[in-house]
Amino acid sequence: MEVRFEEFSPGVWSATRLSKLKASTPSGLSLSAREVMLRIQPLYLLGGRIVVSELKMDGLRVVKMESSEAGPAVDSSAGENRSTGGGWVGAKRDTLLRALRAVQVTDAALDWVAADGRTKWQLEGAELQFNPDSSGGGSGFFKARLSTWMEAVQLKNIEGGLLLRESQLSLEDIQASCGGGGVRGSAELRWKDRYPFSLEFSTQGVDLEKMTEELPSLRLAGQARGGLRLEGDAEQAETWRGTAAVDLQEGKFKGVNVLQMIGQIFQIQEITNLKVREGRLRARIEDSKVHLDEIHLDAGDVVLSAPGSLDFKRNLALNAQLSLQQRLLSGRISQMLGNSFSPADDTGRRSIAFQVAGSLDKPTTNLLEKVAGEGLGGVVSQLLGGFLKPRKSENREPEGVPKK
Repeated sequence: MEVRFEEFSPGVWSATRLSKLKASTPSGLSLSAREVMLRIQPLYLLGGRIVVSELKMDGLRVVKMESSEAGPAVDSSAGENRSTGGGWVGAKRDTLLRALRAVQVTDAALDWVAADGRTKWQLEGAELQFNPDSSGGGSGFFKARLSTWMEAVQLKNIEGGLLLRESQLSLEDIQASCGGGGVRGSAELRWKDRYPFSLEFSTQGVDLEKMTEELPSLRLAGQARGGLRLEGDAEQAETWRGTAAVDLQEGKFKGVNVLQMIGQIFQIQEITNLKVREGRLRARIEDSKVHLDEIHLDAGDVVLSAPGSLDFKRNLALNAQLSLQQRLLSGRISQMLGNSFSPADDTGRRSIAFQVAGSLDKPTTNLLEKVAGEGLGGVVSQLLGGFLKPRKSENREPEGVPKK
């Protein structure tokens, strides 16, 4: 690790202060702090050791940048104690923390960025108070103003207790707000054998419109509740295993491109502005994917199901089915394009199966081709390009040549 700082105010009988501290490692981890205060035990200096009894950090920011390519092997021990900018003496971690009795962190932030540039985890306005004990453990509490996970879930006013015992950190009685609703949970991290973790959370009364108002990639509305259980190695996403469940009431999906386009084609307002009376999601997390065992959206006359999978790179593979009441296909255009739907069942519903692929941000579907035919589906996609941006054809016809 390489450490730099702009100001160094040593103190034997008083606190030692470092201003504008910066540190980084070859693995992509870096941290900075406006000010660091260390209270050093002077008697240990006579033996050539640095023992800290108190540590305070203000304006701490930790950044973890993942790399898509494995770099050359780095001897971490060679740079462990190397520093520049003031001659700071390095010390082994176990010696440095031997007599530590108080740790305080204020106004901290965390940015964990994936190899594709997307934010995995973001934390703002964090505070931590930790009181170690002589056994190597300790207890304390933490707070955070805002936390965003995978640019999809946002929590506010997080707080909870922490307990450290024998290479195990437990976060207890975690509470937070999400979309005006409540979130409760717990988590545990160990580091004796790699970094195994486990967590469990439950939510109640979440207003999705409030939760997603600051997340431009999502536009949802409705009341939701659910739960999540997850475990694995914190550094190896392919080892993550867990389950998730979400129940939705009075939901609304704003600006969903595919639904708006189909509603425009068939001139069915119930599809264009889909209002879900009840919705269910049941999922398993394993093999670097979220296996969507059940996605069921019941809007009364319109029912949409879409089981499939979503991998950790946000790629979709869904086998969807759209079901409509027969009377919704009674319009003139619907009668022309409705032959792709199944015959009406006993409840008067007609259905069509289709696939959804692409990414979560830019989904693609063959539904237009299903309802309008291969040729007409492509033309309709271009005419309604304001709702969905189709992929450009590689072989473009020259201007002036009439199209069939």
